[in-house]
Amino acid sequence: MYLIPLLLATVFLANTEIQVIKHNHDLLFRVPRPNQVLKYQTVAFITINGIILSLDIVPPYSSRHADNTTYIKVLSGRMMWTDSSTSPHQPVNHSRAFLCELKDYFWLYLKHMMIVHNIQRNDDIRKVTIANPLPEYYSPEVRQLVFQFVKNNRHEPKENFKDCEFYNLKGFEISFSDNDEHLCYMQLWAAGQSVNDDVHNHTSDDALCEVHACSANGNGRSGMHYLNSSKQFYDPLTTPKSTFEKLELPSFHEHGPLWNINVQNRPVLRNDSTVVYA
Repeated sequence: MYLIPLLLATVFLANTEIQVIKHNHDLLFRVPRPNQVLKYQTVAFITINGIILSLDIVPPYSSRHADNTTYIKVLSGRMMWTDSSTSPHQPVNHSRAFLCELKDYFWLYLKHMMIVHNIQRNDDIRKVTIANPLPEYYSPEVRQLVFQFVKNNRHEPKENFKDCEFYNLKGFEISFSDNDEHLCYMQLWAAGQSVNDDVHNHTSDDALCEVHACSANGNGRSGMHYLNSSKQFYDPLTTPKSTFEKLELPSFHEHGPLWNINVQNRPVLRNDSTVVYA
């Protein structure tokens, strides 16, 4: 069973202000600032086993209805859930699954993940169905882009990882169209049941803050293992598994920051601009 988490030519269109551009093998989305958008906009960009991922823009002080098959990942801004009395609940900035009305008091980007039927689980990566649902008003270049899971070779030098089923699907970058400010980068991963991706750190990655959202947890118990502190000693040969904390990620859940945060609620950086993970 596979865990499928989490997740270019410029085009100006009357239907949407969301530009989609092909860059190497990735899709780049150039989007307007939410406070400059007058109406709700959405574009579906990939379907995996019946799960549709779309990029949505909700203008300030507007609302959207989200049924109980819609799961939301907030990429920027804030939102509040409301009930039938329109009384606002607490603001959230992570995925929730409720029969609710979405009200955006500020602005936000969000990614919808809609389950068409029950989540399909596969015992072979070749059985995973992937489609490109970009609308016809985008260029043929982006609509004909084929997405596929590719076996990850990052751990190839390790003999015990060579035959493991661990796959990567790249990738989706989002930036603002007015000045190309980077918002986020998304990619998908799939792992065979009981596959361990092993420990890795981001000390060589400048200012990388990585969060995982899970769209299909094959055995219901998979998730992340992490050390409680960046100061803990780690040796891949001698550090026991009991040293790590386990954080299960059910389907359509995500984990919060695993890095240190300063008093300004910003990631703590080393002198070389890498992020200190807790």
